[in-house]
Amino acid sequence: MDMPRGEMYMNMLIVDDDFHVIQGIQQNIHWESVDIEHVFYALGVTAAKQMFLRHDIDIVICDIEMPRETGLDFVDWMRARHFRVQVIFLTGYAKFEYAHKAIELGSLEYILKPVDYNLLERAIGKALENAVKMKENERMQQTNQYWEQNKQKVKEHFWSCVITGSILKNSISLDSFIDECGLTYIREMIFLPVIVQAYTPGSITAACIEANIIDICGALKQTDQEQPCVFFEIGKRISESTTVFVLKAYMNTENSKLESAVQFFTAELDKCMKDRKEKFFLGIGMWSVIDLVFDDIQNINAMMLDAPRNDQNIVLLASYQPVNMPRIYPDTSIWTGFLREGKTEELKKAVRYFLKELEEKNYLSSRNLQQFGIDITQMIYSYLDSVHVYAHLLFDNEENMMFYSKAALSVHNMLEYVDYLLMKASGYNNESGKSSDFADKIKEYIDNHFQSNLTRDELSRLVFLNPDYLSRIFKKKTGMSISGYIIFKRIDEAKKLLTSTNIPVSVVSARVGYDNFAYFTKIFKDKTGMTPNEYRKLYKK
Repeated sequence: MDMPRGEMYMNMLIVDDDFHVIQGIQQNIHWESVDIEHVFYALGVTAAKQMFLRHDIDIVICDIEMPRETGLDFVDWMRARHFRVQVIFLTGYAKFEYAHKAIELGSLEYILKPVDYNLLERAIGKALENAVKMKENERMQQTNQYWEQNKQKVKEHFWSCVITGSILKNSISLDSFIDECGLTYIREMIFLPVIVQAYTPGSITAACIEANIIDICGALKQTDQEQPCVFFEIGKRISESTTVFVLKAYMNTENSKLESAVQFFTAELDKCMKDRKEKFFLGIGMWSVIDLVFDDIQNINAMMLDAPRNDQNIVLLASYQPVNMPRIYPDTSIWTGFLREGKTEELKKAVRYFLKELEEKNYLSSRNLQQFGIDITQMIYSYLDSVHVYAHLLFDNEENMMFYSKAALSVHNMLEYVDYLLMKASGYNNESGKSSDFADKIKEYIDNHFQSNLTRDELSRLVFLNPDYLSRIFKKKTGMSISGYIIFKRIDEAKKLLTSTNIPVSVVSARVGYDNFAYFTKIFKDKTGMTPNEYRKLYKK
């Protein structure tokens, strides 16, 4: 029967071979004063076991003396299967061995029949209290277990929000977020952000660098004769080439120890990367509380963007002095001339000389390299537009994104990006010699795909040319428009099918690319002077 619903739902099972005993309990207990959701009953142990397998039972009121199996046997069965329930025994006999066994099985009460309902109600109340405590403990254990299993993921999520600044966009405060993630130790620590940019993304993974940093922190512990002061906290990869690492220390750590630790850490990481023959740029922040870590990361990024890209591959925010770099623009008009004349190697040499000269004068930062990349890209795009090439289609690929994303990291990377741009664009200089190749490529594509729904725009994307320009060079090469050549191929194939097979004309129509049979018949007659059936009758072998 259904009972009042409380905050924590409990189910009870009454087990007795005498239905009148069960009925008496149901009718004489003040159920409105106890939080029992459902009260089930079973006439004997066999039925009780079935109830246990179908329902979650929290409290059992059970008679001891029953045929075939006793209540003691039933509770023994429950304990063997680890059912965590509160048990109240009922019995008509005050036997010592019953009482002893009931205690051994962990029963809560041992009540003699006829039942004193006031005593039973108090026992039910006590059983409820115990069941609630047990469920709360289980819930706490599950929470603790979940936290142990997921604490690294929670920690990674927290730091991802801090490093990227996404926490600033949420209504929740940083302090509340710390509590929500269960990372209260953070309030007792200060943190040092470290940003590593690998000049050749993919050559060394963030995991490898993280392993090196953890090893260095371990070495720090060994060199500290008293108590280790700096520990690894987290690593977060934010792009293909850039990873943010965070070190931590206790707030009361002496400044001299922190400074020594940073010097040791920087020297060891520099040595480690050089041993790997990796080219990299390292930005070291300043020790700060959690509230200032994101600002510190922003400042490191700005410093690394403006710092000269030269042999000095480590910059420290604490000692960084901004360098006033003039912006020097290349003479792209001369470079465009090289491009038009197909002098790709001369253009590469000119770009290399320009960048090396700026590098020697300490005029090259990541910001200046970014701006140079924009200039050279714009120059090549403008040239391609002048020869009717859609540059945005030509460079719409993952390869271009890979070169572009790392171009501003170093002169070497920028030269690789320029080489890639010129390799792609050089196929479109010497326009008179190339137009025939483009027409042949489109003609070959139509020959193999004329059954498809081809459009001029779709075909122009294959060679990245302006559709109008492609139409002109195609007609010049073949003497036909693109649409005219598609029709020619379809009608030619239809003739072959009509004269060499017995398939229905409607199927021929579909096979050569016409879903509309009537339209196919009209086009076929326009081109041959007869219908498909007439053509078949006249020419079929």
